[in-house]
Amino acid sequence: MVFADLGSFAAGLRQVSEACPSGARELLQLDASLCSLWLVGPSGRAFAGIYPLEGFEPGAYPDSTKPYFEQRADMTANPFARARYHEAIWTRWQDHTHAWAAQADYLEIAQATDLEADDLVDVFDMPARAAQLALHLKHDREATGAVLRSEIRRSVGLSTIGYPCAVAEHGGQLIALDPTDARGLIAEIDAEAKSSREAGDFLRERGLLDACAEIAEGLNDKPLAREFRVRHARSLEAQGHEDESGTGALFVLTEAAEEYKNLGLGDDAQRLKAHLIEASLKSEAEMVTISGQVEIPIAEFEATARKLRAWDGEGPGPILSLPFELGVWRPMAQLVAGQKKEEGGHGVVLSLFRHIQIAHDGRNQPEPEDEGPARLDSYISRTICGDASLSQAYLRCLRGHGSWTVLRVAAALHGVDAELAGAMLPGLRAFEAGDHWTALHLFIPQLERLVRELGRTVGATISSYTKENGLRWADMSEVLAQDQVRTAMTEDLAKELEAIFLSRFGANLRNNFAHGALERANIGNSQSTVTLYAIFAVGLYLMIARGQAKFEDAPAGR
Repeated sequence: MVFADLGSFAAGLRQVSEACPSGARELLQLDASLCSLWLVGPSGRAFAGIYPLEGFEPGAYPDSTKPYFEQRADMTANPFARARYHEAIWTRWQDHTHAWAAQADYLEIAQATDLEADDLVDVFDMPARAAQLALHLKHDREATGAVLRSEIRRSVGLSTIGYPCAVAEHGGQLIALDPTDARGLIAEIDAEAKSSREAGDFLRERGLLDACAEIAEGLNDKPLAREFRVRHARSLEAQGHEDESGTGALFVLTEAAEEYKNLGLGDDAQRLKAHLIEASLKSEAEMVTISGQVEIPIAEFEATARKLRAWDGEGPGPILSLPFELGVWRPMAQLVAGQKKEEGGHGVVLSLFRHIQIAHDGRNQPEPEDEGPARLDSYISRTICGDASLSQAYLRCLRGHGSWTVLRVAAALHGVDAELAGAMLPGLRAFEAGDHWTALHLFIPQLERLVRELGRTVGATISSYTKENGLRWADMSEVLAQDQVRTAMTEDLAKELEAIFLSRFGANLRNNFAHGALERANIGNSQSTVTLYAIFAVGLYLMIARGQAKFEDAPAGR
């Protein structure tokens, strides 16, 4: 039987296997699984992957199957399939003869490929795979290096941007085995990169510069490799200056700033600040406003308001526990689950580039690319600040019932600390008047004082000696880091406060306040509301720590 591609071949093997006796049936089914494993896209070609074969499970192939697969490798005319059979035998049985055959097949595929064809994604990996095998096996390295240099020369003048870089990235050490020819190749690629720059083709220029840098790394010429990486960053900057789109300029200029930082070129990164601000403002002006209608569940607001009114005369508990009742502060498990859900459902446009925050002094803070604490801090901060802002709808309902007033909130805070209530009163008035910038400046110092007071109450270290033998207050991050404090306010709340007030990947409200980096034009109700809610939460746990409130007064599960 003749099949158009590996996919249909795998399906045919499975169909034939159903009519075969046991033994032959199992062999054919294993063969079909192997072909399906290697299938990529409509071309049906085998994909090389990373050493060892991705998804390949050697234990599924007993020794009795080796003669069959050796026969398949000898009889298969398709070079893609033949190479994979050889490498499967090498991977399972460590037979070097088949590894060498796979390496030769990969090079043959690369050399026979039309590099101006449209479908090259699955071909790019072939010379890379041959290079990996040559390095791992220490086999035929000089000859492989010569083929790789030839492949790059064949592709440099074409529009196939990624091929030279892909070959150089994995084969740099082999290419460098002939240093004279390798340096000559760098000169040829560099000349083409300069021509691309003159033509305004920045993307092609950077692909060629990357290839030069990889070969220079193979030569262990660190200064030369750095030179090409600096030019890569300069190319990004130049493209950003020429891009008429604010969003496009912001994307490439942010990448340029990141590369300058990684290269230790602080002055260049600083120089881009003004351009980042300009691109950010232009990008904002280009944004399309999307409007819609949302049905607000007034009945739920009313129920919450009635519940709060029913607690009148029961002390500060209802006010202080309100952000928990509204779901602003929540268990970390819920936030982590929400982050995973969000990461799995990014929109098409947002997936093209990272979230980018631009501060008024030009500092840019890209969204962390890797999963981990920084990424979680960003999500926690955005989610909780957003929920705090939305909770203003509840507060409006409570105001209408008289359950939320400046004096009532101040009275609740007085139950925590009389000085706190007095210090907060001007801020509460500003908050109710919609002056959130002023309110935030009055709230944040009191939040830090409350955290420190909680630390004092539970026996944490809230001050230390300086080298001049003077005393200094421990700052908010130092107090929050202590076990006694995290136990008293719960680990969940401590982590959330760190993400919002102290993490540079979050809103960083405390540190921006301390450095005078907050600007009135960019402060809304989310920042002041979440800070007020943080004061409520820490105040509630302070009362519990002092024995002024029972644990059941705190939100369930916290």
